[in-house]
This record gives sequence, C-alpha cells and structure tokens, in this order.
Amino acid sequence: SRLTYLALAGCCLLLAGCSNDAPVSGTTPSPPTTSAATVPSNSGTPSAPTPTAPTPAGGSVQKRCGGPDDPARWITLHGPDGDRLAALVVGHGPVTAVFAHQTDAEGLCGFWPFADWLAKNHGVRSVLVDFCGHGGSACSFDNDFYYDQPAQLALAVDWARAHGSTDLSLVGASLGGTMASVAASTIRPRVDAVVDLSGPVTWPSYNLRKAMPRLTMPTLLALAGNDTDATVPQFRMLLSLVPSRTKRFVVEDAGHGWDLLGAYTAHGFRPTALAQTVAGWVGPGHGR
Repeated sequence: SRLTYLALAGCCLLLAGCSNDAPVSGTTPSPPTTSAATVPSNSGTPSAPTPTAPTPAGGSVQKRCGGPDDPARWITLHGPDGDRLAALVVGHGPVTAVFAHQTDAEGLCGFWPFADWLAKNHGVRSVLVDFCGHGGSACSFDNDFYYDQPAQLALAVDWARAHGSTDLSLVGASLGGTMASVAASTIRPRVDAVVDLSGPVTWPSYNLRKAMPRLTMPTLLALAGNDTDATVPQFRMLLSLVPSRTKRFVVEDAGHGWDLLGAYTAHGFRPTALAQTVAGWVGPGHGR
C-alpha cells in the first residue's frame, strides 16, 4: 500500500544517514587535521578545512619529538582566518633564535635537540615553529597564508619581540633556510642575524637571488659539497650578493639541513663544529 511504501522509504533514509562516519553515541569524533600532504587540487576550488586546535598544546616534548626530556613551553601563534601555528619555546632570556624547519614530516622536532643544547650551553632562547601543514599547526589551505612561510615566521618574530627579545636571529634548514633568508629580507624592524642551512636557491614563489641583496645583517650560509638541492658555486654566488660586512659560507663534507648540526644519541646531543659556529652566530656577537 502507499502507507507501507512511505514507511519503508523513511526507514531507508534513516539507515542511509547512519553511515560509518557518524560518531558512536557517547563518544567524541576525532578532529580533522591538516598535513604536509594536504595540497589543493588543480581542478576546481578546494574546500577549506576548519582549523583545529594545534596538538600537542602542552605536555612533554619528548612524547612527540623524542630526544631530550627537558622542559619547554608550547604556545599557539594566531594567523589570519583562524589559522593557528603550534610553536615551542625552549630556554629563557632576551637573546632569541626563531627556527624554520625543513619539509620532513617531523616539523619543528628536527631542531628540538639542538635548541635544547643551545639553551643549556649558550643561554639562547629558541622559538621552534610548525609551518602550516606540519605537526600541530592548523591552517585553511585556500588562503595565501598557508603557503606564506615567511609570514608564518614573522608571527614567531613578533611573539619573541613581544616577550622580551632584544636580540633576534632566524635559522632555517633546507626549505626553512630559504624561508629564513626571505623573511630576514622583509621583516621590519630587521632581525639581527640569519643562518641558512642548505636552503634551495629557488622555491615556488621565492628566489634567494632577490632576497640576498637585502640582507644587511650578519649572514651565515652552510652547505655540504654533495648536496643535491643546491651547489657550492650557487652558494658562493648568493654570498657575493649579501651586502652585510659580516658574512660567511661554510662548506661541509656531507649532510643536509639540520643534520649538519649534529645528532642526538644515548649520550645526549653531539654537536658538530658547525653547530658551535651557529651558536656563536645567533649569540650576542653574531659571528664577529
């Protein structure tokens, strides 16, 4: 009968609404997350994911990153349109280094052992940032901020200045090295020093040949002779474009990005000679 048909149709609609995506009664669904693999398709307009709270917002750094089980502080940097960057503050004091990570999935964790060593042995405070699409950061990928790593670093610089930093450096590895140099060329008031570890000469929308002529602060470049993302002649050319009177290019035998600084072992962080150089570069003397 018609009534029977309508009743059966209503039941089907109810069952269709109870898909596997629905939360089980009494539980809370897991929040959506962004990742480095979240890239908008070239076909059509991507829908913007709702930014979620960066995780972890606290707790042991070792639980996420491994390495030393020393104290540090998680903070959240607020960008436009509700975007939020997870960041880690290591150490104390007015001398501060902001770190820009490479494209590895570990995000800011790659710099964590070095930053911990830097705080304990050189008294430098560090701010480590997860770029959009990495770690605990939550950003909508349909706005320009998602792809603007220099603007993301500027948030960390602003935070450091607002929290007592009177001496500020930018340090980056690989992608982060490129972005640290670009950010140093645009941030005003300017930062006090910049360190680029293996940064590619070009990255989509960015070119170090344009950024280097604006680096009037002490500038340190480092690259391994066997690197595949850049060459020693390219880095020598970049250094020649830097107008700063305090500048240096260190050529290493092997390694890329933050691996040039050392490694964390069962006996703690083992710094390389370059790590000691970087520590002096971001310290008050800035390599002088």
